[in-house]
Amino acid sequence: MKIKMKTLVKLLVASVTLFVVALPLNSRAADKSAGNEKVAFVTDRDFYTAGEDLYFKACNLSDSEMAALEWSKVLYVELIDGNANPVVREKFTFGANGTDGKITIPEVVPSGYYYVMAYTRWMRNFPASGFAWKTIKILNPYSEEVVSGEDSLKMAANKNWHVAKDSIAHQTFKRRQNVSLNLTLPHSDGPTCVSTVSVVRKGSHVAYHQPTEVRDPDYDKVTGDTITFIPETRGVSVNGRVINKNTGRGVSYARINLSVLGGEGNFHGTYSRADGVFHFAIPEEYGKRELFMSVEKDSVPCKLLVDNDFIQRKLEVPNLAFKLTSDERKLAERMMISQELASNFTLKTPLDSGKTKKSEEYFFGQPVFHTDLDKYIKLPTLEEVFYELVPSVVVVRHRGVPRFFVSGNHSDLHLYPPLVLLDRVPLSDMKNILSIPPERIKSIDVVNATYQRGDVIYGGIISMKSRLDDLAGIDLPESSFFLEFQTLDKADSLHALNDVKGAGLPNIPMMGNTLYWNSDAVADKNDQVHVAFDTGDETGDFEVWLTSVTTDGKVFEKCVPITITR
Repeated sequence: MKIKMKTLVKLLVASVTLFVVALPLNSRAADKSAGNEKVAFVTDRDFYTAGEDLYFKACNLSDSEMAALEWSKVLYVELIDGNANPVVREKFTFGANGTDGKITIPEVVPSGYYYVMAYTRWMRNFPASGFAWKTIKILNPYSEEVVSGEDSLKMAANKNWHVAKDSIAHQTFKRRQNVSLNLTLPHSDGPTCVSTVSVVRKGSHVAYHQPTEVRDPDYDKVTGDTITFIPETRGVSVNGRVINKNTGRGVSYARINLSVLGGEGNFHGTYSRADGVFHFAIPEEYGKRELFMSVEKDSVPCKLLVDNDFIQRKLEVPNLAFKLTSDERKLAERMMISQELASNFTLKTPLDSGKTKKSEEYFFGQPVFHTDLDKYIKLPTLEEVFYELVPSVVVVRHRGVPRFFVSGNHSDLHLYPPLVLLDRVPLSDMKNILSIPPERIKSIDVVNATYQRGDVIYGGIISMKSRLDDLAGIDLPESSFFLEFQTLDKADSLHALNDVKGAGLPNIPMMGNTLYWNSDAVADKNDQVHVAFDTGDETGDFEVWLTSVTTDGKVFEKCVPITITR
């Protein structure tokens, strides 16, 4: 039975709001394109050297109904080469106003044409040609390696991209001069979604356009006309499936535990659906995080399968042959020198100020009871430690199998087993826990109240900390594992950025191939945009690019040339 897209969207919104996804995977959706999100992507320029930062603005051009739903909260941005191999992968907070940020081009990439693509998890239900695409050119002056390409392929113009030169407005400025300009928005044939301003070297912004053909040959095999990927409405997500190790079939109602190690040690719990699928949302996490995951299901040998967070379908993009004109070679030489000087004179942060201290406070805040074992006499077993020293925790045995109970004023405490943590890792084998030598445990915290984390309710929390932060040498469950997982990019908002290194410091050279970048330029009632920046220490020709993106995805650009002299 086919489901209309609007009905599908409403069902999915209701289910996500309740934190339970009612929509089964592989639901067939009619007219899928009507429910896709749309993103436009603008960069500060198009020509870079290896090791530089690429600044961008991603505009949310989804229709009003989709935007009002606050559908996707995460944007995936990838830099891929002409063979569609990933080079950089990042995640950014996304919303109705889109997002902005930067990615750093690795210093070791070979020279060649590359593509920046941006998409949400929901957009992976649709062909990759619907992602946001931007072609850039990267030169690595320290490597002779070049991404192989085809000479027969040519860059094609995009009918939705309009560029106007404004040579009448040409002005000349001195080095280290503060420049103030008022620019008129480029003429457009529709309402503007966003405007950006960049000041870059002449020739480094050449308005390369979206590739003419992005092929997604595995789309029908992997996704086709089904809904496979649910939107990330609450932030970065971890998704996967629990299967029976013996049969390979999905296991229903298995309890999955996820601990985010480091920081506040966030913990999340959920249950698998009838088909074994599970979903975690882990908002407010930044950078790369180490996760611990485990699964529990009585008498069922379970195995956890975690989905790849970035797209895994093999894409095909035009693999353009890398060539430099004589003018581009001269430009590349100056860009290389500027980048090298800028990196050499980057101000160093004091070593201790950049370190992130490990937080001693867990996700549950302050415990009700804290027991420091160093303050008491040594006891022979951990069970005696709980009996003699730890308030509100009782160890009972049923047919020789130990169980923890937490007592308190909440009448429903006894209805649920407690959450037991060791160095922020959840454990369920109580016999194994009680076998830990007490001298390997430093402290024990207790919360004697019912506690809900994700979909799971716990009858209190027992959190132990080992002396060496080494899990006290305990054997972890066979079905558990540690996983390095990429969460949101750590960069703050980059709405306005003066990228000249050394600005305001007379003894530091002011160098940079992007003198200024503003990802959210605001025009006054007369369509005037005010721009202010420092010129830096280098002389030569630069360009001020004012870019406007309309709500229907058309791009209008105006270029104002400037010259910097001694």
